[in-house]
Amino acid sequence: MSVNAQTVQENCRNLRSIPTWVLETPNLTRLSLRKNIISLVPADIAQLSQLKSLDLSENQLYSIPAEVGFLTVLESLRLATNHISALPRTLGKCTSLQILDLKGNMLTALPHFFTRLVSLRQLDASHNALSLKKSESLPAEADGPLDSLWQLTSLVSLALDGNNLQKLPVHIARLTNIERLSMANCGLQALPSHMCALVNMKQLFLSNNNFDRLPKLIGTMLLLRDLDCDDTLVSDFPTGLGRCTNLTRLRMNNCPLNWPLLDLAMQVTLNDE
Repeated sequence: MSVNAQTVQENCRNLRSIPTWVLETPNLTRLSLRKNIISLVPADIAQLSQLKSLDLSENQLYSIPAEVGFLTVLESLRLATNHISALPRTLGKCTSLQILDLKGNMLTALPHFFTRLVSLRQLDASHNALSLKKSESLPAEADGPLDSLWQLTSLVSLALDGNNLQKLPVHIARLTNIERLSMANCGLQALPSHMCALVNMKQLFLSNNNFDRLPKLIGTMLLLRDLDCDDTLVSDFPTGLGRCTNLTRLRMNNCPLNWPLLDLAMQVTLNDE
């Protein structure tokens, strides 16, 4: 079967494989096969050379073929909620990639080839098995599980929630274009001052961690408008927070705040409603 189409959506159809007719649609630019039971992506995916958006989230994938590297105009790749533990090196050839969703997989490291994804603006690697400790399964060229991440200076949005990171590496200060950072439930013990170098930050989500104070230099984040510290041990605010005049939503639920600070938090939240 051959069809002339640019967009195909076959979501929630209980598909066990990518239909042959889809792979015979060379002009396809958008393909969504979310919420199926697909367990294999065939090498023939390389025939979709015009593909810009590929969504295979919520399937039964354990791997992605090397042929995905032939999709050189790909801008959005969504692989959330699968069983993927490694990505092919050829993905580094997809230098037009702007959105990469890897949420809810089994990755223990971000591959070294990530450094070639120079156009990447949104990365979601939340709820994987990432940590800052190098495991024996890492390739020789990788110095650490997240080392390639700090080269992605075009990133605007980064989500690492639910990974056992425990601390914020000093290299995060290199991501100078970051506007949205989400690191909820990462076991963070402290918030170091170098995170305040991210002066373009607008949304910072840090709930369900173990730190007990905000960095003194947080006032340098003048664009910050949304700060979530729910379920942390914060009991006091640094005076510099008053410089964040764009802050309209401050979430401090289940924090041991004293009463004056609790009143302030409620006022900031109400201003956004």
